[in-house]
Amino acid sequence: MKDCQINYKKYFLFKFYSNIFKFIYLILILTSLIKAEFSPDFAKWLSEYYGEDVRAHLERKDLGHAGSFGGKNEPSEPIRHQPVIFVHGVSNRAWDKMKNAADYFHQQGYSFAELYGTTYANGDEGNPLQWAQYSMKCQYVKLVR
Repeated sequence: MKDCQINYKKYFLFKFYSNIFKFIYLILILTSLIKAEFSPDFAKWLSEYYGEDVRAHLERKDLGHAGSFGGKNEPSEPIRHQPVIFVHGVSNRAWDKMKNAADYFHQQGYSFAELYGTTYANGDEGNPLQWAQYSMKCQYVKLVR
């Protein structure tokens, strides 16, 4: 009888760890689908038509995952909806509230090839009152438009 209990415990321990590994694998797969910067296709298009300087200013890789999002995965990916460009508030970043808005559109059938966001200024920089230090500058408006 003792052998059955040991096997029983091993079985449930195995199942427990097996489910944890499946969950971790699922999380890794899902996070790889999340776009946190422009797609290579869109970054290339920006560079070709507007130059590296404009691409760098819009992509905002200096902000890591929060700087921008959007773009086709492949050049042949179809555009079925009018593309939407999300412009954040004065102390946010593209990945903050605008990414949540883009996720809503994505749930309504838009692809990330049709949803774009960029960051002007530097976000809140870890200070929730940073907005008081910023102002809307003409250069930000010109860059985004």
